[in-house]
Amino acid sequence: MFEIDKETVHYYMHKKGITSQNELAKHLNISKTQLSTLLSGKFNPVKSNTCKLIEYLDAPVNEVIKQKDPKHN
Repeated sequence: MFEIDKETVHYYMHKKGITSQNELAKHLNISKTQLSTLLSGKFNPVKSNTCKLIEYLDAPVNEVIKQKDPKHN
């Protein structure tokens, strides 16, 4: 299972001048709830929303998506 690296997302948000998850969700054309779920470690990221996030942030896939440590499920 994979998860989104929240620290990396916040880094790229800062690079783009985005100050909140609400603002990022608007840029991705998804709800704040969808974004929160996407960034949650308890959810396997939805491929389409993950692609939107990576493309918008112009971030390397291998920095944003990481394999979840099975010990921390």
